[in-house]
Amino acid sequence: MRHAKAAWANGQQGDHDRPLDAVGQGEAARVGALLAARGHHPQQVISSDAVRTRETWAALADLLPDTPVTFSTALYLGGLDVVRKAISAQGDAVDCLLLLGHNPGLSLAAGWLIGSELELGTAYACVLRADADTWTAALRFGGFKLAEILTPRTA
Repeated sequence: MRHAKAAWANGQQGDHDRPLDAVGQGEAARVGALLAARGHHPQQVISSDAVRTRETWAALADLLPDTPVTFSTALYLGGLDVVRKAISAQGDAVDCLLLLGHNPGLSLAAGWLIGSELELGTAYACVLRADADTWTAALRFGGFKLAEILTPRTA
């Protein structure tokens, strides 16, 4: 999932510290409700440690209760290698994982995983299904299938 819409950086804050704006708060809540309604309850969340991803998770957390979250500096600017490491580190005890990050890295990684170009807008959640019995076996080009894309406009 890509973070919800953030405020533009001003001269007093860096990109890492940008919060969600009012639109983003609503986007995150709508997509969180849709994830919950569709039965997508992650067993683990790995989120970038940027303010806007933390705030996106805060809007989702009440709708997806009791989900452990890890905030990762690597996911802030990370691309495919970071995403692959995050997934493979989960082991096979985790069946449903939510990665919460940024573009362009998240879109590029998701596209590689499904073997097709994919562009995630703000607060878009793409639900991927592994085309293998284990995370390790699925972590290859096209090793996942795109099940659905949830957006603030479909919520």
